[in-house]
Amino acid sequence: MRYANVAFPLSVNQVFTYSVPPRLDAVLQPGVRVLAPFRRTKQEGVIVERIDETDLAPNLIKNVSACLDETPMFSSEMLSLTKWMADYYVCSWGLSLFCAVPAAVRTKKQEHVRLLPEAGLPTGKVLKKIVALLEAEGDLSMNQLARRTGLSLQNVRTKINALVEKRIVTLDVMHKPKATTQVTTVATLAAPIDAIETEIAQLKGNTDKNASLSSNRQHAADVKRAEALQRLLEEEAPLTTADLAKQVGASVSILRPLERRGFIHITQAQTVRNPMSSEAIAPTQPFSLNPAQSAALAEIRKTLASPAAVSTANDNSSLAFLLHGVTGSGKTEVYMQAIAEVLEKGKSVIVLVPEISLTPQTASRFVGRFGERVALLHSRLSAGERYDQWHRIQKGEADIVIGPRSAIFAPVQKLGILIIDEEHSDSYKSETAPRYHAREVAQKRSELANCPIILGSATPSLESFHRAQNGSYQLLSLPDRIFNRKMPDVHIVDMRSELKKGNRTIFSDLLRDSMETKLGRQEQIILFLNRRGHSTYVFCRNCGYVERCDNCSISLTYHRKTQQLICHHCGSQRSTHQVCPQCSSEAIRFFGAGTEAVEQEVRKAFPKARVMRFDADSTARKNAHQQILNAFKQQKIDILIGTQMVSKGLDFPNVTLVGVIAADTALNLPDFRASEQTFSLLTQVAGRSGRADLEGQVILQTYMPEHYCIAAAQHHDYIGFYAQEIEARGALRYPPFSHVAMLLLRGSDEKAVIEGAYAARDQLEIWQTDQAAPDADATTLEILGPAPAPLAKIEGKFRWHLLLRSANPEKMGQLLKRLTDEPPSTIAKAIEFVIDIDPTNIR
Repeated sequence: MRYANVAFPLSVNQVFTYSVPPRLDAVLQPGVRVLAPFRRTKQEGVIVERIDETDLAPNLIKNVSACLDETPMFSSEMLSLTKWMADYYVCSWGLSLFCAVPAAVRTKKQEHVRLLPEAGLPTGKVLKKIVALLEAEGDLSMNQLARRTGLSLQNVRTKINALVEKRIVTLDVMHKPKATTQVTTVATLAAPIDAIETEIAQLKGNTDKNASLSSNRQHAADVKRAEALQRLLEEEAPLTTADLAKQVGASVSILRPLERRGFIHITQAQTVRNPMSSEAIAPTQPFSLNPAQSAALAEIRKTLASPAAVSTANDNSSLAFLLHGVTGSGKTEVYMQAIAEVLEKGKSVIVLVPEISLTPQTASRFVGRFGERVALLHSRLSAGERYDQWHRIQKGEADIVIGPRSAIFAPVQKLGILIIDEEHSDSYKSETAPRYHAREVAQKRSELANCPIILGSATPSLESFHRAQNGSYQLLSLPDRIFNRKMPDVHIVDMRSELKKGNRTIFSDLLRDSMETKLGRQEQIILFLNRRGHSTYVFCRNCGYVERCDNCSISLTYHRKTQQLICHHCGSQRSTHQVCPQCSSEAIRFFGAGTEAVEQEVRKAFPKARVMRFDADSTARKNAHQQILNAFKQQKIDILIGTQMVSKGLDFPNVTLVGVIAADTALNLPDFRASEQTFSLLTQVAGRSGRADLEGQVILQTYMPEHYCIAAAQHHDYIGFYAQEIEARGALRYPPFSHVAMLLLRGSDEKAVIEGAYAARDQLEIWQTDQAAPDADATTLEILGPAPAPLAKIEGKFRWHLLLRSANPEKMGQLLKRLTDEPPSTIAKAIEFVIDIDPTNIR
């Protein structure tokens, strides 16, 4: 096969054909990464197939430049999975492939500008300055030239392109790994044990009291060497020379005489950067299961015994389980006992968790049960840690992978089961291209691997529970908490009544009194508010001026710690005005509470309490998640204040009160999922209370106590909520009765965006009419809009969107792909298309 089709991480959805040089023929297999010439540079891509023939003219076909992998980075299963993703989510195959591999494993492109010999002198002051810099300093990168010339990077690139065209300079492109294997110096024993013990005894021999000072120093060094040999004997494994020297209180040089005399070897060895290495994790044993857990595990075991037979007989539906268990019902123990059986069969496991904050806590449980077989994959790891963890998985050294949505692409060998914990979470949906949902990708991967998938939640997504009702998933129920523990009592406080009583604080009387009681008993409290920052908006009481982001159509949030107004969408920040810029009044006021304001009020009301925030601001540092959770677990924190990060999966036995500051913040959003997301969030955060022997209490503060999702959350009534919500969804033909796709158009010219949105709508309607099937009921596709997006401007770009609704997602995808391939000529080229299949929010 003389040619190879290569996919690049570009927005254009096509593959490119290259010739295979004879020297690379044996290694260029599907799944390997290559460097290939593309648009006047070399680009990293992936070979997706080898072919014998092509319709392209020979003079148009370039050679692959280099192969970056000795063995394929992408298995045939992963190539199939990413191709399905590209088709379903309407993106390029290359983007799907490269989102499946951590950045630390890929290469980084380095460009250096080199002056050609005997190059002429260009015209123009800036071009002459660039040439002079290259003559004086030699090869320089684009960034170096930008700093030295004071130009923007884009401007420098334009100038360099002009010099390349004049053949004055050339651009050398190199691709280097973003991370590499780390090596360290280790010491190992080199002599028989009896010889080592004899040497230890001799080195420890008593010193002569009349000996000189230098002799005593020599003896002290010998004692340190004896201690080093003793440590190596006790460890029965190599130790790094730095650790060994530190343990005996000496420098590394003290080990050299032992090496020269043949007692130890000092060599270089690969070290694995382990993100869990700093934690002491106690081993655990399997717990006895209650009847409901045993019944659920028994059903899973049937599939594990012979998944091929089950999938053949039942069209793969019995490979998917929905484990619906109330909070604290012991879902994790069911997962772990199912995993133990998978490992016994020599297969691997992927466990997905919704939040990075949950990854260390979940990993600790699994490490306690399964030891070093566990690997972590998430974005808070350092580049080196991700590199090592990924390669451990690829080599089969770790057969349990835990992480958020991107861990679904882990290169495990012989996948035996997939588990998605808290499967309802919208954190599993990517907000950047490819905009995949890990739940759907996991289902596809389980089909390709012919292995079971378990989706667990106390509040399953409506789509998943509907699939369980119609038989696509097998429903497993855990209706009670383990050890017959009570569900927490949930109290609803109508904040309108609090206002009538004259209580204008963020705490109702019931919440304040309950907090005081719990603190007096030395029990712990979680306060939940899904808004970070101090004040959600700042305005002038005299004229109504509101501090807004210059780039986005939203108000700025005031952060008290940094004294800055911050946009939570584009990240821009500035100081607040001391006087109103519109009317010069000093009546600037701060309204709307965030987690910073809650913290401030808590410290004021309970000055002796130990208080900590747990949100995106307080956990920005590496390992901050785990440090805060460890402190809370060790009861060094009395009150934990957090956003949705505190609502999922956390298990602390001393938490007996959860207070929800504002239970209805998301209910009035223009999103058909608003009620579902509110119910899930309230039920999940309520489930953090009373998870051990102490009974729990939950207080929901709201201005909408009559709303059915709040009433259902009060009674932990998922079935009742589902019945009411599914009826409303059915009447409007929203998911799960259809699939929805969002087409967002954005650009800096508002008029062009609006015209483009209407042109896109008109074109889609024309194609829809052309493709209409005779059995229209089965394939009806509705096009709603266009309309301004709820967030009408973000990062300086205006946003309009259309919604497509159909029972056939493939049909929507085909229409939208055709629109990206053949956009109407009336749509300005500067307008961007953003396509989101099955969006979890419409914003």
